[in-house]
Amino acid sequence: AKSIELQEIEVWDGNTASNTL
Repeated sequence: AKSIELQEIEVWDGNTASNTL
């Protein structure tokens, strides 16, 4: 969730959506 490379994937995760902008 803190990885910029995985930001695109994390942003779709409801659990990490708040962590990833």
